Amino acid sequence: MTPEADVFARQTNLIRAGLKVDIQVPHLPGRHFAGELAYVYPSLTTDTRTLRVRIRFDNREKLLLPNMFAE
Repeated sequence: MTPEADVFARQTNLIRAGLKVDIQVPHLPGRHFAGELAYVYPSLTTDTRTLRVRIRFDNREKLLLPNMFAE
């Protein structure tokens, strides 16, 4: 699974492909998902001033679904 996420412009200096990512989703308390930053889009989104990224996760259990909110 390769979901996308938005990163605030002030945090773009921390972002690079290959970065390890750990997320939590509100409906699965206490559960963490480890992933890797797969792609960093080359420009900011104009209306939100955020940087779009793709993160690769192993989702064998099918717990991560499209359009879920995560932290």
